[in-house]
Amino acid sequence: MEGERAVTDVDEFDLVARAKAGESAALDALIRLHQGPARAFLAARLHDVSMADDLAQDAFVIACARLDSFDPSLPFYPWVHGIAHNVLRHHLRTRRAVPTDPHDLAALLDQTVHERADRLGDHDHLDLLRHCLEGLAGTTAETVRAHYFEARSLSDIAEVQGRSAKAVGVMLVRARKFLHDCLLARIQGHGEATA
Repeated sequence: MEGERAVTDVDEFDLVARAKAGESAALDALIRLHQGPARAFLAARLHDVSMADDLAQDAFVIACARLDSFDPSLPFYPWVHGIAHNVLRHHLRTRRAVPTDPHDLAALLDQTVHERADRLGDHDHLDLLRHCLEGLAGTTAETVRAHYFEARSLSDIAEVQGRSAKAVGVMLVRARKFLHDCLLARIQGHGEATA
């Protein structure tokens, strides 16, 4: 029974502290602990389990990226719940009909990429991202391409790959962390090269 005990508040505070210190196992444990309630919250409001999974994953990516700003003296789930709620609000506010003609879709994607690049004000960041994407290999690269470039849901990808949607989600979290780290390293290296 000792190995099966419930996570207490003290354990959660310890997990948060270890995750903030960069321990990936602690971060994975926090995600496993809170992803069910976050997904249930989103699914109850969307009535679309696949979309709820995608938005929950987005919420946890944001939480991971902003973990340094989290106050470890507070409970973790209300903070993640707030992020999930904001992700949901953004989704509901921005969703629109997706064109069915492949030419229209390609034009929309090109327009979106250029608009984002213009907002960044630096096209070099897109080149750096492309380079980092080339660093992904095998199933991870296929999964990133399917989810982000082909807009396929986690459950669709999981079915094709013969794994669970949860496993696909974990793979995407790890891929985004790799891309994040790669981009930071390249941006810092790029800044040094041009300075």
